[in-house]
Amino acid sequence: MDKIVEESIEMYNAYIPKVISGCNLIINNLRDNKISEGLEIIKNLVEGLDWLQKIGNLLVIHSIENVIKIEDLVDILNEINKALEIEDYLLVADILEYEILVVFEEFKGLTIS
Repeated sequence: MDKIVEESIEMYNAYIPKVISGCNLIINNLRDNKISEGLEIIKNLVEGLDWLQKIGNLLVIHSIENVIKIEDLVDILNEINKALEIEDYLLVADILEYEILVVFEEFKGLTIS
C-alpha cells in the first residue's frame, strides 16, 4: 500500500477521538451556558469535518472502505446551522450528542491492509 495512504489512514483514525472530545466539549459548554466557548469550538469542528471529508475522499479513491461519509451528515449539520441561527444552543447540544457524536463513537477505525 502507498505510504501516503497508510499515513492518511493513521491520521484519519487518530483524528476521530479528537472529533468526539470536541463534540463533548461543545455539548458541555453550550449546556453550561458558556456559549462563546462552545461556538469557538464549533468553528474548529467544522474545519475538522472538512479535513476528514477531504482525507476520506482520498481514501475512497484508493478503495479504502468504512470511511465516515461527512456528506451523509449534511442534513444534520444543516439542522445545527438552523438551531444556531435562532440561538437555540440546547438544541445544538442535543443534535451533536444524539446525531453527530453517535456516528463517530460507533466508528471502529480504518485498517491498513
